Amino acid sequence: MLLYTTIDRWYLNHNSAEIVDLYYNPDSNAGGQYVENHISYDLIKESYINSEGDTDVFFDLLDSQCLQYCIDKGTDIYDWFDDIMRHLDNGTSEDIVYVKSNSDDDAYYLKKSVLFDRDEEVMNKLVVIATAPTVDNPCGIPSNAMTEEEYLGFKGCSSPVSGYVLDKLRCNRQLKSERGKRKFEKECKIAADKYRIIRENEKQNYDFLISVGILRDKTLTEKSLCKAHGHPDNESTQAARRVFDKRGIDWKTGKKKSAKYIIVCSMNREIYLIPNAETKTDFFDSLEDARKAMLDDVVSTYTSITEKNTTIDELMELLADTHYDSPVEGTIDTNHNYAWMNFDLSNYDAYDIKILKIEGD
Repeated sequence: MLLYTTIDRWYLNHNSAEIVDLYYNPDSNAGGQYVENHISYDLIKESYINSEGDTDVFFDLLDSQCLQYCIDKGTDIYDWFDDIMRHLDNGTSEDIVYVKSNSDDDAYYLKKSVLFDRDEEVMNKLVVIATAPTVDNPCGIPSNAMTEEEYLGFKGCSSPVSGYVLDKLRCNRQLKSERGKRKFEKECKIAADKYRIIRENEKQNYDFLISVGILRDKTLTEKSLCKAHGHPDNESTQAARRVFDKRGIDWKTGKKKSAKYIIVCSMNREIYLIPNAETKTDFFDSLEDARKAMLDDVVSTYTSITEKNTTIDELMELLADTHYDSPVEGTIDTNHNYAWMNFDLSNYDAYDIKILKIEGD
């Protein structure tokens, strides 16, 4: 059974930036023991550099410098740990199993192991895990949420072509002779092939990190939010912000906008807003507050009072439709989140007042 072999099983504990290496040692003085190595990501990176890619040296460095615990046969915790390990080996890849060493450290959770043995492939995968990048995402999006394009950018191979020749065409004496041209073309092909292999390898590494849960792809909404936080002069940034405004979502936080109301009046041939006396602004956070302010303002008038939920664009159309017989000159006041209109009301002397919801649910 796999449980009682010396094969290594590697468990990811990404929250603690460490990998736990578990294997069975049948040659211990106790007649058998589990060995639990806690290997930090920093130790993996350091060991890889110092080993210069030598697999045996790499794993020897991990063993000699990691935090190690031994669970001897015949102890109480051995039987408990033995049951846990049997369940771990028989579980699915999505099972989360409670594992606790015989140390004084707090207990932790680990998933089913994803790597085995001690070969070059496992060494490379351990390094990929330990060097997984994070991205500074806006709106509370987790730092491990990353598109493939972003991951490739961190690894320096986001472009589908290597760009090897970009700085080598100018004043290149090789191109003056046929022999030099052939040599240069050969160099370019070697560089392109090398870059293609590196890029394809990094794509596979990205898929591997996704499969073990260290990274995850961004959702469509998260991708749009990241675009909305780009440079304000970019058209893609402006477009993303407009989309969120139409959806009633604050692109700065990624959350639904709270409802805001304004009271629009037309009287004495002018359009104006009734201010919020409490907040000293033109906005009301609740419909009830807006109704009260509206009734206070028109208590002595004789007019029908209407209410309508609307967006800013609809507000522009609403006010224009209300005074359709008059020429309209309208602008958006960029200092506020509402439309401000000036009308020629020569044919309109009545008093009208409306509560308008300009954003939020």
